[in-house]
Amino acid sequence: MTRSPTAIAIAVVIAGCGATIVPPAPLVASHADRDVAIVLYRDGALVRDRRWVTIDRARGTAGVDVAIPDDVAADDVIVAASYGGAAAAAHGGAIVATGTDARAQLGALDVGGVVRSSSGMWVIDDGHQLHLVDPPQISAAGATPGAHVRAAVEAPSAGRYPIDVVYVTQAMSWRATYTLIGGRPGGRLHGSLIIDNKAGVALGAARVSLIDDSLGEGAGAVAQAIAGAGGELASTSIAEPIDVGVGEIAVDLVGGEKAVSVRSILVYDPIGAALDASGHVPIQGESYGMGKASPGVDESEEIELGAGSAALPAGTVRLVERARDGALRLRGQGQLRGTAGAVTTVAIGRSPDVRGRRERSAFSLDLERKRLVEEFAITIDNGGDHAVDVLVREHLYRGLTWTIAYYSTAIATQEGHQQIALRTSVPAHGQAKVVYVVVYPWGKP
Repeated sequence: MTRSPTAIAIAVVIAGCGATIVPPAPLVASHADRDVAIVLYRDGALVRDRRWVTIDRARGTAGVDVAIPDDVAADDVIVAASYGGAAAAAHGGAIVATGTDARAQLGALDVGGVVRSSSGMWVIDDGHQLHLVDPPQISAAGATPGAHVRAAVEAPSAGRYPIDVVYVTQAMSWRATYTLIGGRPGGRLHGSLIIDNKAGVALGAARVSLIDDSLGEGAGAVAQAIAGAGGELASTSIAEPIDVGVGEIAVDLVGGEKAVSVRSILVYDPIGAALDASGHVPIQGESYGMGKASPGVDESEEIELGAGSAALPAGTVRLVERARDGALRLRGQGQLRGTAGAVTTVAIGRSPDVRGRRERSAFSLDLERKRLVEEFAITIDNGGDHAVDVLVREHLYRGLTWTIAYYSTAIATQEGHQQIALRTSVPAHGQAKVVYVVVYPWGKP
């Protein structure tokens, strides 16, 4: 059985964005008339609102009205059917039931009457004649506010068929926050996901995936959002469907609380994320990022979620301790990162004995081959009486497209889009050096 190219493209893209969407088998009866999958970015969402309709005779047609957010243009909605069905759509404003009283301004003529049809062109009966009216010209007492898509599917045989309505809205967002109560050697992690749905459309029970990135400007067009939503962006899928209503929805992320291991570690993060550039062509200025690096090394707590733990979405984590009087005291704040293998650390102070230095040891820019190469050496000096473990956190701030060509440590872990972590041990009253080479390619040489 053939599938339309549009339907195939939609299924592939949404799956690539992290949502687990399994195409339905032909004519399989659904237990519900709606199946929603949402890929949530920090500033918007890619929504696939699937509706099931029943066709009770061969070559029959069935349709459904689907509410869409006000910020979604009609031309930016994709409507598709598969498995033998052919989809068609009419876009309009308010939707009313047949028999509703309505008014329309047709030039100088003010028409009032009863709605006889509201599919595509509206038909208003004023008691003397029928008037064909475009939806934007109508005001109706029983209208449902907001934009709608009227989607229909025509199929060669009777059965239940899906109609997919796919769009991007920038009126949805998410954030995750965590609280860790207690410190070494273990604590209790609490987590909450907030989905803010300002789109004005309740989506019901939905499978949700989160991407820790923004859609960016101009992502109101579905085609552009799909083109930019490839599999290179890491996503976190929420295990259970979420009832996505209108407004803020709070979801517990860890089942009340989760026991986690906590250990001490030193973290050297000399640059931070302030310079991170979002383009795929790197910033090519030789002096970029070469301002004075901080020598301070943070005393930190590393949170270990445990082997086999499900991925948690990126968010702010606060470390608190309970004082003897029972009050909670904030000790520090850090970032829990959703990337697999990423390290979650919370800074609680500065090390008095350990200092760091960051130096660039090589730079080359090849415009013909379209690649920029940098080599960095990070030196850690330990003036203390005990050996220490240090996590060196480096930011690949010139752009989003990069690769690590060499690193001197046993392992380099990617943390997010533009960050790596390298671990080293420094002996008492000694020194350790970490070296890595980053390559930024762009375009085709």
